[in-house]
Amino acid sequence: MNAQKQQIQVLPIVLVTILSWLLVLFGVNALEEIPVWPRVFMHNFFVLLFFGMVFISYFRMQKRVNAFAVSIIALSTYCVSEIAFWIILYPGKAPYVFSFSDWILPAFLMTSLIYFFGKLFRT
Repeated sequence: MNAQKQQIQVLPIVLVTILSWLLVLFGVNALEEIPVWPRVFMHNFFVLLFFGMVFISYFRMQKRVNAFAVSIIALSTYCVSEIAFWIILYPGKAPYVFSFSDWILPAFLMTSLIYFFGKLFRT
């Protein structure tokens, strides 16, 4: 039996993405004094931990939403949050000098994890 998909509501996805992003941000900022490579590792660990916890909860409540659409909305929210963060809080700094491990890898891990949990918790 193919269960009918639930209509996606964007606002809850945006809110849980911002919550996860803020948790990662606070975790990374707490590690400001450690060397770069352990901090990059912990950044990616926090992405997996916090986005995983929050989106497991989301998908347990929203079992029939399209995992791909949720992933795209979350990725878009993540990118807008990052850009807004750098423009508003650090206007003089250049975030484009960050490396693959600072931007692309966390975004890939987040999107993949959300999609995986969306598929895993489907009914």
